[in-house]
Amino acid sequence: MKKIVLVLLGIGLGIGLIFAEEKKEKNIVKSTEKEITGEVSAISKNFIAIVYQRDEEKGIEYEMAFTLDENIELKNKKRIEEINVGDIVKLTYEENIEESALGERKVNKAKVVEFLKPALKKPKVLEPEGETLITE
Repeated sequence: MKKIVLVLLGIGLGIGLIFAEEKKEKNIVKSTEKEITGEVSAISKNFIAIVYQRDEEKGIEYEMAFTLDENIELKNKKRIEEINVGDIVKLTYEENIEESALGERKVNKAKVVEFLKPALKKPKVLEPEGETLITE
């Protein structure tokens, strides 16, 4: 039983070291600055997702995710917490192609978030009679 536990601990430690090395050995192959405008579909203090195109006929949304950090520049708002899901923003971001032992991957890092307009208020609750709408 002790051998099994030791083997499992060894495997876990080995995997952890591989991922630690992976984090250290990232090499940016290509970096490009780009812009995108769209509707905020998700947001937190270190992440934002933008729907930049909708195909109403097919019911498809095209979305991109971006990392945020403490160096983010905000325009028309003072804090990232003031931006909500549904708001329209223009985002300037850095698209980095990183190369590592596991291959290449694309990382999008937001540089500037410019608030353009607030979300449209949508009906929230339909009252039981089905006639009066309660909005935000």
